Amino acid sequence: MSERLNKILEQYKDTIVAQLKSKIISDDKVATGDLEKSITGIVEGTSISIFASEYWYVVNYGRKPGKKMPPIRPIMDWMKVRGIETNKKNKDGQPSKKGNRTLAWVIAKKIGDEGIQGTNFFWETVNSIVPLITKDIEDSYLKDINDQINGNTKN
Repeated sequence: MSERLNKILEQYKDTIVAQLKSKIISDDKVATGDLEKSITGIVEGTSISIFASEYWYVVNYGRKPGKKMPPIRPIMDWMKVRGIETNKKNKDGQPSKKGNRTLAWVIAKKIGDEGIQGTNFFWETVNSIVPLITKDIEDSYLKDINDQINGNTKN
C-alpha cells in the first residue's frame, strides 16, 4: 500500500471516529459517556475498522417491541447520571435504592414491551463520508499510477 493511501485512510479513520462521537452527542445519547469513549478505529491494510461498546448496536438500530427486558443495571446507571430517581424515600429521607431499582425495572419492562427507536448514527456518519473517501482514494491511485508511469517511485 502506498504512503499516500495509508495517509488518507488514517485521516478518514480519525474523521469517522470524531463524527460518530459528535453524532451521538448531538442525538443526546450520551449519559455515562461510555459509548462515546469506546469509539475507536484502526487502519488494517486497505480497510478502516471501527470499534465501540457492544450496545452501539441498540443505539444505532433501536430495539424491537416484544423482546425480553434489557438489563436493569445499565438503566440504573443511566438514571443516576440523568438525575432520575423515585419519589420514595428511605428512613434517612434519601431516595430509596429499592424504589430506584423498581423504577429501573419499570423502564426496562417498557423498553422490552414497546422497544426503542434507533438513531442510525453509525450509517448516517459513514454514508456522509463514503463519497469523500472514495474520491480521495481514487485521486491517490491515479497519482500512484502516474508516478509509476513517469518513473517516480516516491509516494
